[in-house]
Amino acid sequence: MKATRRQYLRTRQSAARPALVWVIAALALLAGCKGRSSETQPPQKAGGGVPQTAEMKELRAVVPDVLVERVTATARSAFRESKEAQAKWRTPEELGLAFYRSTELLTAVARADNLTSDPSVVVSVQSGLIDEYARQLFKNIIGEIPVSDDEIKAIYEERLPTYRVKGKFSIRQIFLNTVDNPGTEKAKEALAEKALAEINSGTSFVTVAKKYSDNKVKDERIGPVDYGEINPDLEAAILALEPGQHSNVLRTKYGYYIFRLEEIVRATTKTLESVRDEIVAAVREEKFPQYYGMFGVEMEKRYPATKHYDLLGNPNTPEDALVVDSKFFKLTAGDYLKRINEDLTTGPRERLSIAENRAEYLDSQLQTQRILTAAKEMGLTDSPDLQVVKAYLRDMALTRLVLERAAAKLTYVSEDEVRKHYEEYRDSYSTKPEMFRLRDIMLPYRQPEGTSARQIHLIRQRILETAQQLTAQLKAGAKFEDLARQYSASASRKDGGELGFIDPDRRFNKLRGILEKMKDGEWTEPIDEGEQVGISIYLLEERKPAVTVPLDDRLMKGLAEVLRSEKRRRLGMDIRVNLAAAYHPGLSAAETRKIIDETVAKAMGVTK
Repeated sequence: MKATRRQYLRTRQSAARPALVWVIAALALLAGCKGRSSETQPPQKAGGGVPQTAEMKELRAVVPDVLVERVTATARSAFRESKEAQAKWRTPEELGLAFYRSTELLTAVARADNLTSDPSVVVSVQSGLIDEYARQLFKNIIGEIPVSDDEIKAIYEERLPTYRVKGKFSIRQIFLNTVDNPGTEKAKEALAEKALAEINSGTSFVTVAKKYSDNKVKDERIGPVDYGEINPDLEAAILALEPGQHSNVLRTKYGYYIFRLEEIVRATTKTLESVRDEIVAAVREEKFPQYYGMFGVEMEKRYPATKHYDLLGNPNTPEDALVVDSKFFKLTAGDYLKRINEDLTTGPRERLSIAENRAEYLDSQLQTQRILTAAKEMGLTDSPDLQVVKAYLRDMALTRLVLERAAAKLTYVSEDEVRKHYEEYRDSYSTKPEMFRLRDIMLPYRQPEGTSARQIHLIRQRILETAQQLTAQLKAGAKFEDLARQYSASASRKDGGELGFIDPDRRFNKLRGILEKMKDGEWTEPIDEGEQVGISIYLLEERKPAVTVPLDDRLMKGLAEVLRSEKRRRLGMDIRVNLAAAYHPGLSAAETRKIIDETVAKAMGVTK
């Protein structure tokens, strides 16, 4: 878990800023506009509809149809960090069913504890329903955000390199070496044929390899190896196999080989149809601000209102003065202040000391009323599906209450834990990172258009050999800047490789970790910076320390709260996993509470 300084500062600042207009966030979740990733969408049959796998049938037998997609998506998010959950429930449907059952059990505890009338439940359900109304209204007023076939095709072609899956394989081999043993060709060939016969008779490949192979490590598993990295004839023989199969004896100028294919990922390119939903979702997300603006304009046209922002910050404004005046909604200055005091999501009144924040809060109230008015006029409030969603929203709110109460017991965060986190993520609390003055020698991977994978591999091997020769010269006393002027292809070549002080994260994301372990005056071993760049060697000349926010009492308290929140979140996840694993139809609220208490006790024991 990495709680960054920005996370901490956002936590600190939230007490001085009101919530943004809720409808922006609500509409950002609209199924018809922002879209869902293909990971959270159920797969579609060619003719439409969801394939009825055994897992899906079981899920639909328990979960109402209108909630299925929502539950599976929420479950994947809730359990994404739980290795135990991922091991127990391997499909989205299984995870969804586990999540839903844990919600049922937690809701039963909430009802047994008389939490149904808690004010936060009412607010949560109301907020959730507004989101649901917004989804339907956007769909009815704007419809699906259009994405043309031409747009899909253009993005597919633009991203085509990312849709290519490189082929790779892992093998075991038996090698009878003749190149280092001249005159033994016939004897080695006979041994190779004998080894093949034993494998064909049922003896394990590893056993035969240990008996006959000239490899230093006789049972070694090799790979994964990318396509194009070995002799093309040998590769062709390997690619003709299926995992678990072995080749015949293969003769080369080096000797005789027998290969067993262990694993393989065949080279392929994802088709446009296989990534269509992913592309459509991305395009809709990109277009969303434009269509949200259209939706907002249409709602204002249908439900016009006059707003008096100037009255909000004036202490002489009478309580009965209208700050919003419309046919569907009127709001006085007194009611405005009353709403602020009653709104559990707003927080301290000092948030509203800024005129912009007061206007945002007023806009959010007006937008809420527009949505509610439109929903009533369209009959959404009486929709049977929305009643199912409403009940689920209530259950989820009750579940959160139970989990929050259970997690509230987890209050202990030691000073050592805070200091360890601070040291581990010190860079996250830096106003300026540690800077390094460097020189570089860069040897690029240059190959003509149409170069084969095998040739590219050989070119890279030659470049690596050159880099290793340069490091050998450095060890022998050669000057770094002289070698940079002679060999480097970097723009710094004319200056002897001088780069000045740089933030290495901006150049190569692994470089900082390497430099931090070095002393001034040392150079790196050759570093492969990727096939689009080449191999680099860096000389560390000096460094400037980072400017870091000190771990004072204020930051200690803030980090302790961040770590406490993270522990509570993980505890809630563990409680859900344990309840879902123990679920059976007759599990009582008392038994459920016992499982919760045991999970909390274990977490507290580990913590202390």
